[in-house]
Amino acid sequence: DKRLYVRYKMNSGAKVNLKVPKIFGLLNKQVKLGMILDISLGGISIRYDGNEVESLKAAHLSIVIPGKGSLLESIPFKIITDCDVDACSGKIPPRRCGLKFGDLTDEQCSRLKLIIKNYSSKRNSDLLGVN
Repeated sequence: DKRLYVRYKMNSGAKVNLKVPKIFGLLNKQVKLGMILDISLGGISIRYDGNEVESLKAAHLSIVIPGKGSLLESIPFKIITDCDVDACSGKIPPRRCGLKFGDLTDEQCSRLKLIIKNYSSKRNSDLLGVN
């Protein structure tokens, strides 16, 4: 399994919110999806409540850091993996989902690098080219 990007574990309680586009002229719907497990320049892995699976179909995501708010918004993505984490409980099990980022703007790429640098467990700016 060869990856294009180094993955970084998040250590800040960072979360992902989804913004479901307008439907029939209604306001955009904001869905609090789940916790970020790891992140890279190419994508993100999250743990979420299985009830929110339908929200993944037509949305952009935002990265939210506790106490800092939404630091990166309107990220296009594609679902790569989506599986149960623990099917032992009687409730709907949590799920782990791997998302690949779509085309990011230069501004989004810069913000993503800063998020990884400042909020991941491996704060290695040399790997990211961030000073």
